[in-house]
Amino acid sequence: MELVSVRNDGIELGALKDIISLDVDIGNTNDFVLTVGAASWPLDVISKAAYWYADEYGELGGKIGCVKSTTGKKQVELKGYTWRGLLAQHVISPEEGDDYKIVSGEANEVLAGLIEPVFDGMFVVSDEVSQFSISKYQFKRYDTLLNGIITMLSSVGARLDIQFVPGSYREHTYNPGYVLVKAVPIVDYSDEIEFSQDGKIDFTAEDYRMGVNHLICLGRGELKDRQVVHLYADEDGNWGDTQRFFGIEEMEAVYDYSSAESLEDLVSYGLQRAKELGNYKSLQISLNTIEAQIGDIVGGQEQITGITLKKQIAEIIVKIDSKGKLSMTHKVGD
Repeated sequence: MELVSVRNDGIELGALKDIISLDVDIGNTNDFVLTVGAASWPLDVISKAAYWYADEYGELGGKIGCVKSTTGKKQVELKGYTWRGLLAQHVISPEEGDDYKIVSGEANEVLAGLIEPVFDGMFVVSDEVSQFSISKYQFKRYDTLLNGIITMLSSVGARLDIQFVPGSYREHTYNPGYVLVKAVPIVDYSDEIEFSQDGKIDFTAEDYRMGVNHLICLGRGELKDRQVVHLYADEDGNWGDTQRFFGIEEMEAVYDYSSAESLEDLVSYGLQRAKELGNYKSLQISLNTIEAQIGDIVGGQEQITGITLKKQIAEIIVKIDSKGKLSMTHKVGD
């Protein structure tokens, strides 16, 4: 796998050499640290680079936003946001006079209206007609562009697909590279690929049972007139208004959201907070290649503890060490 540097205008500079290490997080922090030897820095292929991408992994790449030189180590660190990270740096705002941003239409057309005006041609939404239709979808007020898009697509069974399209010549004219975005179906790999020790695949499974199962949500008002909503988790981690745990098994916490615009708003944000504080099961899978992407579903069983999971991939961590060895860790979650 080669890492290719790209100028600010989308024109490629060539493959990066003298790579010491690479650490990329896609799905959580959505950033990267790419370390190269200091001796290679004067070369245009590095010093003039604004973006980079991997020629064998579509979503691997991003925009360089920080250059750090360490003379003692004779190396240069290039830091920045991945393509998802760049989407997270923008906010979906309601139109002037509206309470919420509401969209309808074919999914890729909706994506184009949200993404393309922001990125000056570097991000392009596919003109393919997807399988998905968005009907009066209401975004949270001032949500990030990334989270808003992911949540919207998930509501219709779709996920966000991102890949860098390299520049190319056509009729003696060079067409710069760009980031291609589109809505694609969520794929359930759990029946086709089930990860376990039998498959000689290393993974870490965790069953966390120390979380909150009773969340007291406080909204608008003062003292006895304040809005109060009680949310309770059941044995499967689902949240509702019926208490299932008592005494020593009950774990309480308070969520203060005094700016809630309504009781429904308090419940909505309270549920989000509850899922962050509640029990969970996690699975980290370490392997060098997998077709499943963020949003797809995989299954796993850890034979020592018996922990089993069937969840969506939430995070992919990609690393290259000083010997050029590539590792990929897929993490599932809510």
